[in-house]
Amino acid sequence: MTEREELLERLDNVSSESEVADIADNLLAINPRDPYGLFASWGLLEHDEQQERLDMLYEAYEATHSLLHDKDVQDPYSDRDSMLFMSISLYLGFALLEKGEGEEALTVGHTLTHHDEENLCSSRALLYAAMAQLNMWNEILDYLMEDKAESIAGAYAEVLAMLETDEPRKDVDEALFDAVSLDPRIPLYIIGILELKDGEEISNDLEPD
Repeated sequence: MTEREELLERLDNVSSESEVADIADNLLAINPRDPYGLFASWGLLEHDEQQERLDMLYEAYEATHSLLHDKDVQDPYSDRDSMLFMSISLYLGFALLEKGEGEEALTVGHTLTHHDEENLCSSRALLYAAMAQLNMWNEILDYLMEDKAESIAGAYAEVLAMLETDEPRKDVDEALFDAVSLDPRIPLYIIGILELKDGEEISNDLEPD
């Protein structure tokens, strides 16, 4: 086992930020463009610093994308590099959306959905959010018709797109009912009645609680 492999194995089992920082520093000492080291270091920054250092995330994104280009990955969900790429893509895409860079976020979102065909890594949440920021309402409806992966994000994106394109009220009501049946909490988060707790995420699982 190489030194890098040992560091990656340690990274899978760390329990403190100081350990993550130490491993990241060692990975970057071996290779300043190591995507695992870059992503780990970026993840330790405060939110404002993360937005200022998106160059680190971009570099990790590009390095991992190049790495996957030379690999024959049969199952992206059991491949370490593929899972890293999908995680980086999700963080990068939403960071770009926060900066109002919808076009770039959409590009990242499309690339991510290509790798995350089953939507196990929430790629559709990023894709539809980018489309919504760009007011691509018809495109959302077209994509939903072709997309084989169901998602809570897609269900609510459909409702918004139907409202924006003046679809019949009956059809909008049916779409809203379907979306709420998947997760009734989403509208409450949107209008601020509910807030996510630290570390909590809205589940993308379509199975009932």
